[in-house]
This record gives sequence, structure tokens and C-alpha cells, in this order.
Amino acid sequence: MERGAKEEIIGKQDGDSQLSTTAFELKRLWQDGSDVCGVCLAVRRGVERRIDALFYENVNDVPARQAIRQAGGFCRYHAGFILRQGDALGTAIILRDVLTAHLRSLEGGQSRSAGSLLDLSRLVRSAPGATWESEVARRPCTVCDAERDITWTVIGAMLAALENEEFAALFSRAARLCLGHYHLAGDVASDAQQVLLRAVEIRTLRQITDDLAELARKHDYRFADEPKGAEMRSWRTALNVASSGTEG
Repeated sequence: MERGAKEEIIGKQDGDSQLSTTAFELKRLWQDGSDVCGVCLAVRRGVERRIDALFYENVNDVPARQAIRQAGGFCRYHAGFILRQGDALGTAIILRDVLTAHLRSLEGGQSRSAGSLLDLSRLVRSAPGATWESEVARRPCTVCDAERDITWTVIGAMLAALENEEFAALFSRAARLCLGHYHLAGDVASDAQQVLLRAVEIRTLRQITDDLAELARKHDYRFADEPKGAEMRSWRTALNVASSGTEG
């Protein structure tokens, strides 16, 4: 899938300006008042749907199984998705295939399983100085490939929808972007879109840093009896914004 791939248009807003299915999903997330990155949430849902399709529709697909086997299974991050979705039979079929391939390689006298890249890059989500795309490039997990495509689809849909006045107004008022998705979007945004992205990110970071300061203040015994508010969740929001992919 190419960056910014076209999607089905399911509705119209403001005359001739249309929104894609992904843009509508982002719009709903922001209207619901999510305090974490909307792109993170939309990508996460897309990955979950892709994993569902893998286990419910493609578990016996020969090319899909071969790609997973050659990759040596799944990275630890996406293995967590599979564990939470809990498809025992589908997981058993796919991982029996993967582990049998490893077993045959070892029984054949190889000290390292054929196709295995289970080094530190498969066990640690990120490395110092690594970009999100460089992580995907060096970790051959098929769900990582899917997440990359989904990410660019979401970012492309978001940027295209900024031409819609209602969507752009909601984005300016309510959107939050993690640092990773802010920079990815900025890399492909127009000059006008970059101005809007920067304004949203400045608003987001100011609010979060203010909330973090208030959280710290209310942990001081002198103010511990003051009413607690949304600032008490700000550490979760900050974790999402600083570390793309966390739920917050």
C-alpha cells in the first residue's frame, strides 16, 4: 500500500469536501475527547483488525504462513497483540509451523535456526537514536509491515481531511498527536498543513506539561487534600505522547 492510499469515501461534509472512513474514525476519536494520540488509536485498531483477518481468514494461506515462518515468528510488541486477542487455535497452527522450522534447522546441525533473527532488535521495541521506520526495517515481523502501511494510510487520510473545514476546526481544537506521528506527518505535509500540525503540537505539549506540573504539585503533602482532576492521568498521556504506540 502506498503512502496516503485512497480509501472509500463514506460521507460528505461542508458541501463537496468528503471524508474517508479513516478520517471519520479520527473525527469520532477526537469528538469523544480522547486524551492520547488519535493516530496511535486508529493505527492500533487497524493492526487489531489485520491480526483478526490473519487468524480468521488467512491462517491456512500459504504465502502468509511462509512469510511468518521466514521471519521467525512475530516481534515481541505484536506478539502482545496476538496474546490479548487470544485465538488459541490460529496461534497454535501458525506457531507450530514456525517452531517446527526452527526444530528442523537445529536437528540438521545448524547452530542458529534458519530464518531466525531473534536478536536484541526483536526483543527490544526501540534502540537509542532509532526511528520508527528503521525499527520496522530491521525487524522482519509481518505485522510490523502491516502497521507501517496502516500508519501511512491514517496519516494520509488525516492530512487529506484537513481540507475539510469542520474536520480542520476539530483537529485544531481537540486533536492530540504523539511526537512520532507528529514528525511522520510533518515529513509529508504541505507548508500550510505543517503550520497547523505545529500549532496543535504546541497546544498539546503545553497542556500536558502544565498538567504534569499540577500532578507533581498535588503530590506535595501541603496540597494533597485538594480535589483531583484530569491532571492525575497526565503521566499516562505524557507516556503516549513521548512514546508512540502506548495506550495512555
